[in-house]
Amino acid sequence: MADRAQSGQYPGDARAGAAPAHEQLVADLKVLRERGMLRLRSLELPALAAAAHAAGYTDGTAPDPAAVDQLLRDAVDALGDDIVGQAAEYLFGLVRGTAGWRPKDLREHAAGFYGVSAETFRKEREGLLVAQTAEEILKLCLRHRRQQLSPLGTTSEAADAPHREPSEGSNLLLTAQSQTPASDARGTTPAEFRTYGPFRLPVGRSHATISVHGGMVDALTGVDVVTAPENIYFALPAPFKASLSARLRNIAARRDQAGEIVDDIVGRQIDEWMRSHGRAGLPVEPGTVAPTDAGELAAHGVRRIYHAAVAAPRPATNNYDIDPQAVFRATQNALALARAECEDFDPPLSSICIPLFGAGRGGLDPAVSFAWIWAAVTAQRDLLEGWHVHFLTRRMDGTLAVLKRLEGVRVGSGSLLDSS
Repeated sequence: MADRAQSGQYPGDARAGAAPAHEQLVADLKVLRERGMLRLRSLELPALAAAAHAAGYTDGTAPDPAAVDQLLRDAVDALGDDIVGQAAEYLFGLVRGTAGWRPKDLREHAAGFYGVSAETFRKEREGLLVAQTAEEILKLCLRHRRQQLSPLGTTSEAADAPHREPSEGSNLLLTAQSQTPASDARGTTPAEFRTYGPFRLPVGRSHATISVHGGMVDALTGVDVVTAPENIYFALPAPFKASLSARLRNIAARRDQAGEIVDDIVGRQIDEWMRSHGRAGLPVEPGTVAPTDAGELAAHGVRRIYHAAVAAPRPATNNYDIDPQAVFRATQNALALARAECEDFDPPLSSICIPLFGAGRGGLDPAVSFAWIWAAVTAQRDLLEGWHVHFLTRRMDGTLAVLKRLEGVRVGSGSLLDSS
């Protein structure tokens, strides 16, 4: 099949933000699978380009191969960490080092997860896998559409406003909206890491130092403890996955000169923790927090990773259930553990980062997630003296939800120290 040049054309009215049809996505995914990820930039994939626009990964002015790449990775990641997700990663060449493999070799590796021959896989499983990937892409489009209709969404006027440094007493939420690029305002992963704060906010009778970060955890630096959401089995995602937990595991691992992992520090220590607590292969109580060393994350200034069990897998599916009470308990337990461990380090631990538990694949609304997190923070106010609490959000809708809540706390009492 000859490569098709990017023409800049979208199917139907997709340039206006409409999602393509499922069969159109399936057709494009088959082309991409047959031609390979290395040829992504030279292929005409109108349905995938339209979906990247409809899901908020690009502004839609022209097909964006990088946006299509990220859209596909997020869709496959949503398939889960079991056979289905792992087979899809190999089928599309998304596993590190496989982008240049022949389609035949990728199919054979994907078939291996099902224990069947490549030919049997092609006839029976491959079509279903491609179709399910298309379904996940449409879910990303639907989620973005719902975010646009949410009252937390930003207006185009706010998104296009010039960058301004917030002044004393300014509204944190409006400041964030005015500084948000139009491409970020759609609620997708921010194009670049952004920090709001630190803020000095009232917590009970005292005050706490708070910062809010939007973007990938890879860019987070100078925070002593980073908290990662996990499932109640502490079955960690593979290091090459895209989730927060997977990225921390990947960055923390020690590698040889060839880049191969020689010590999976996080995975090894979680296994040790589970065995020492008699829970190997068994679930832990929702809200349980298990600590591990930070490994190579020390280069980022991180000294500990706290793994918080907040997600309960649904049997025979790739989905999770999130109990807000587990979010509350996990936040409380992480703060208490940080305070208990602080003097074991020199200098003592004094900062902790908490993500929006359950607001990713868990499906919890970002505002709901943060409401429970903030309730736990205020309940632990006696432990916060001298601490800097950081909140991490991957998507702009989460950032706005956090800032909206903090603005309500700040009005009439706290003062804005700085923002960048």
